[in-house]
Parts: sequence; structure tokens; C-alpha cells
Amino acid sequence: VRVLLALRGQSQWEVRHTSLMGMQHLLAARTDLSESLLPCLCSSILQGLQDTDDDVRAVAAASLLPVADKFHLIMPHKVVELVRVLWDALLDLDDLSASTVSIMDLLSILLSHNPSLYGLDGTMVISNLGSG
Repeated sequence: VRVLLALRGQSQWEVRHTSLMGMQHLLAARTDLSESLLPCLCSSILQGLQDTDDDVRAVAAASLLPVADKFHLIMPHKVVELVRVLWDALLDLDDLSASTVSIMDLLSILLSHNPSLYGLDGTMVISNLGSG
């Protein structure tokens, strides 16, 4: 885990991408350790979601998909921040971006497990996200 976190801070996008791929495979292969891994990896993955490279953002979003249904239980204090980061990323993307599908999949899972994030009309969080 320390090696993956160290690689995440490199300036070359390929190295950051590879680091996040390692995190993705680790979270997917060891879901039994997600309660201990996610707190260690969350900040790096959030940084990856805000990366300037679209491929890095795509793998950052995909890395959370194996634990997305548990994210609100393991990291409840990070759910709103994650949704905000994902929403902000969507605002900058077009339909053909590499990260669009991964980001939308992750956002969908998070919102389906966290109904308190949006109002009865389904617009509260969405309308407030842009002003954050």
C-alpha cells in the first residue's frame, strides 16, 4: 500500500494511472480488507478523481466501484465530498471522455445507497453541488 501511495504522487500521468490501477485491483481482490484499506487509500483516490488526465480520473473512479456499496458505511464522513468531486468532474467532461462511464457508475451507486443526499424531488444535492 505504501508503494502505491508513493507512486500516486509522481508527476508522470502513467505512473499515477498505474498506482490507481493497483489500488483498484487491491480493493477488488481484497474486499474483506476494505474497512482497513479504504481509509488509507481514500485521499489518494479523491486526488486521482481531480487529476488533469482523464485516464487517471477514469481509473480512480473505477477503483472505488468494488467497494462503492460499502463506502457510506466505511467512510460516512467522506460521502458528501466524494459526491461533490464526482459531480464537479462530470461538469468538465463530455460524453466521449474515458472517465464518464466510471464516474457516472460510481455516482449512481453512491446516491442509491445514500438517499439522504437528495431531496424528495431528487434535486437538492444536484442543485447545491454546483455552488460548493
